[in-house]
Parts: sequence; structure tokens; C-alpha cells
Amino acid sequence: MTTYSYSTDEEHFSGDFETPEAAAEECFFNFSDVDSCFVGENQKFKAHDFIPVASFLENVQGNAGDVCGESAEDWLHAVSTNKAKKSELKMLIGDWLETHAPVTFFAVGDVVEYQRPPELDFGSEAE
Repeated sequence: MTTYSYSTDEEHFSGDFETPEAAAEECFFNFSDVDSCFVGENQKFKAHDFIPVASFLENVQGNAGDVCGESAEDWLHAVSTNKAKKSELKMLIGDWLETHAPVTFFAVGDVVEYQRPPELDFGSEAE
């Protein structure tokens, strides 16, 4: 399900709303001094999305070579050239991270600027 967040500076986004309009309304409610806000589509991730399996295996192979020299030269070749094994490793590491350090952040895309509608202009009612 697509959700949306809001920002007053187009950099720091907050919230997890079902519609862009709900996100904008919350922004205008929370920030009565802003005339416009930015609403973007939340792009959520899992730890699996950040696992660089190829470089992980290269680092492990390099460390083994540094410690043991040529005797470790082809140790991980069968794993690093096997797509299924690399996928399994990515899942194992990603599952562990999701259990112990789940992703709590998100990226934002398709940002649209919203103008404060007159019915939400709380400042002018007090005058």
C-alpha cells in the first residue's frame, strides 16, 4: 500500500498517511505558519535491499587472502559465481538484520507542493 509523508522544507519528511491530502492537512494543522508544504510518496525498504553480497564476498575473500595468502585464493569462487547461493546469503543476512536492526527509515519520491487551502487558514480567523 502506498503511503505519503509531508515536509515544510522538502528535506525532512514526517508521517505515514493513506493519501497525499491527509499528509498535507496534517502539515498545515501542525505548522500554522506555513503557506505551502511538500508531500511525497514513501518508499519503504527492508534490510535486504542494502546487502551488497558481491562486495561482502570480495571482502571476506580478501581478508582470507591477507591472513593465509595464496592457499585461500579460490576459497569463495563457487559461492561468488552462483546466483542462488548469493541470493540465499543475502536473505540470511537480511533476515538477521530485520530481526536485530529493522529498517525504520524511508526515502521519499514524487514530491508535490501543496498550497494551504483557505479553509485551513487558521491565522486569519483570529484577526
